[in-house]
Amino acid sequence: MNKLRSKCLCSVFVGFLGFACCSAQVDDYDSLLGDMSAQFAKEVTAQYGFFYSGCCGELIEDIKSVDLKFQSYSLYSIDEIRPLVVKLSERYLFMINHDEKIRPYLHTYPFTPKQFSLSLDFVDRNDGLCPEPPNIALVLYVKGKIFYYIGQDKSRGWNPFSKYYVEFYAETIEQASELVGYEKTNFNGNE
Repeated sequence: MNKLRSKCLCSVFVGFLGFACCSAQVDDYDSLLGDMSAQFAKEVTAQYGFFYSGCCGELIEDIKSVDLKFQSYSLYSIDEIRPLVVKLSERYLFMINHDEKIRPYLHTYPFTPKQFSLSLDFVDRNDGLCPEPPNIALVLYVKGKIFYYIGQDKSRGWNPFSKYYVEFYAETIEQASELVGYEKTNFNGNE
């Protein structure tokens, strides 16, 4: 009976150590990713005045995808926001692919545009509501494609209290890069 109890306690202890090691590993890369994303957010805030809303993604066993969210009181047309989306995407992918501490935890290296998502939500500074068209109300960059949304059109009964978005335009990140005149955009972050 004592041998059985010792074996059970030893199994529980070894199991606990295994769980603690796995938990520490998850916390390590989650913390590293959080720190790097916070640094990126500081840059975005300082250069463009966006507010960082958060970071999430597929992070169970490793870093499969990352989704960053920002909000701004500035008003942008599609032609004004497109180059910014290209720059932000390229910068984040460069940062994550060149961070040697994070690299071992990336599900695939290099981290690609299909693994990165970016959400830019625009709010009217005066009333905190969705900006009027033709200003962009929301930009979603998901799996290498950019979706631009405007608020509900006045001709359809403009309701500024609604967060109802109408898809205005969509393009791939490569198309956007070409339109803004980037000759060499390296979305994988390799040198």
